[in-house]
Order: sequence, then C-alpha cells, then structure tokens
Amino acid sequence: MAAPYHRSVGSPLLMGAKTIQFGAHKKVFFPDYDQALIVATSMTAEHRFPMWIYKAQHNHNAGYLIAGHGSHTLEKPDSALQSKQIDQMQYRDKLPTLLESDAVRPSAVSRIAIRNNEFLQCHARVSEADIITWSMMQADPALIFNVNPTSSPAEAKKISNRIKSMLQNALYCQTAVRWINNYNFVVAVRWPDDDGLSPRHKVENGWWVLSAQEQRSQGVSPKCEDVQKKANDR
Repeated sequence: MAAPYHRSVGSPLLMGAKTIQFGAHKKVFFPDYDQALIVATSMTAEHRFPMWIYKAQHNHNAGYLIAGHGSHTLEKPDSALQSKQIDQMQYRDKLPTLLESDAVRPSAVSRIAIRNNEFLQCHARVSEADIITWSMMQADPALIFNVNPTSSPAEAKKISNRIKSMLQNALYCQTAVRWINNYNFVVAVRWPDDDGLSPRHKVENGWWVLSAQEQRSQGVSPKCEDVQKKANDR
C-alpha cells in the first residue's frame, strides 16, 4: 500500500504531516488524528481495504501512523469498507453483489501478520497452536492474514497453502482462501458436522467479507488481549 506517497498528503488540510523512516519502511507521520483519518479514508476508497490509525512517537513528538494490515491491534478499523466498495470488489472478482447475496457473517474474526515464518498479533508472537485452539472454539471463524509486502506472488501463495494445510490437518475441517489484495487473504472454515455454507461460498459472499473486515479482531492468545489493554490504557 502506498501510504507514504498518497496524494492526499499534499493537501493544505494536512499541514505538518511528513514522511519518516519507520523501521525498514517509509511512512507518513501525522501530528493529528483527524488528518490521519482523512488519508486513511481516501486510501480505503482507493485500495478497497480497511485502514487502522495508531499512536506513534517521532523525535519525541506524539502523532499517528496508518497501517493496512490490522494485526498490530484488536480494535475495529478506523476506516472500514462501505457497501459500495464491497460491491466494487465483488464486481472485480466476477462475484455476486450484496443485493444478489444472502446476508451471512462470521462468528468471530482474528487478524494475524506473518513475518519470517512467525505469526504476530499485537506486536507479540503467537503460535500455530494458539491459532488452532482459537479457531476450534469458534462456530464460524474468519482468519485474516497479512503477508510481508516484499513477498513475491509465489511466496505469498506458498504461505496461504501452508495456512490451509495447518488448519485442515489439525482440525479436520474444510477451508477456503480469498485474497483481498496482494498482501492480505481471508480464510473460512467449515466443520465436519456443519451442513451450512461451504467455505468457498463464505469467502465469495460480499456480506461475509464486509462483516469480517469491519469487526473487532479477537486475540488468539491471552497475551494479545493484555497488550491491547495496556495500549488502551496509555
């Protein structure tokens, strides 16, 4: 995602926003939350993916950064996709629009990043066992994974196949994957005793995707909830 160079940054409304080096990446540092929200909303409309705004420090100054993966927090996105944008995504993928679909939703959502073969949530490492245990406790979970933006398409595909195999082998469930953009994919499951929608129908259903992307994430490990609580208390 092109956060550091988004055209909205040049707007007079965003005086004080500046590009900074943040780890290995460049990001735009906003002194004001409302400024960050202007850009996040514009990026959601352009990229058709939710955006999160989080607190940060730069040169001892407090401010905000934007992320499009959501794995650093359990909160809902600050800028979520709207119905029109979901329909655009459905049309792009030659799938039924919201009006043409039954309204279904996952029972719970968890967002997880994958970096160097490690699972990360709320800046903490989580394990395959954490993900499997959380999934088996849900009636109809949606797992949203973010791969490293530097990954090649072949590497990203290998990662999604690994996730499918991990869940199927441990839980004896059916799974389906849908790539929302180049770096984010959602996984649906169906349990052996469930005669409802197939996982493929879930990930292709606009209402299911709309609900998955706008819900608050759940921590797959208690330590994730602890990290989130400390962040909220700051």
